[in-house]
Amino acid sequence: STPTFSWSAVSDDETYVTSYLLAIDGGSSVDVGNVTTHTLSTALSDGSHTAVVYAKDAGNNVSTGSNEVAFTIDSTGPTIASTLPTTATTGTALD
Repeated sequence: STPTFSWSAVSDDETYVTSYLLAIDGGSSVDVGNVTTHTLSTALSDGSHTAVVYAKDAGNNVSTGSNEVAFTIDSTGPTIASTLPTTATTGTALD
């Protein structure tokens, strides 16, 4: 699954944010540009994951991370229990 992440823009008037960085599962952060939404290009496996967003300014200073957000990927479809008969039956039509 390739989830899409969204976050609020930095509201600090003294800092000129040039881009945001996104880190998944404690890995290296990836510069996703000066946007507030990003869809991963690589699918994540089923299971629990985390995401953290950072802001970067024109001087390449990186903020402390956002709160870590936990989420779960579950790409397994539901199981449907069938109660339909396994053989066809014939009947009489009613008028």
